[in-house]
Amino acid sequence: MAILFLIVLYFLPTFIGIIRYRLNIWAIILTNLVFGWTLIGWIVALIMAIKSDENDRLNHVIKLLEKRKD
Repeated sequence: MAILFLIVLYFLPTFIGIIRYRLNIWAIILTNLVFGWTLIGWIVALIMAIKSDENDRLNHVIKLLEKRKD
């Protein structure tokens, strides 16, 4: 049971990124997987999963709409 808890804790940034539908989910997963064993890497992945990407989403939608016009 403790091992399962540690695995969930280790991949917490990944789970948060998936739940929040992050655009950069692959970067979060790779950062968490490769550097998560270091505290700094885990914190970086967590910040990437938590920070707002509203501007990125808006830019993504605008680019898609511009391509649609053509």
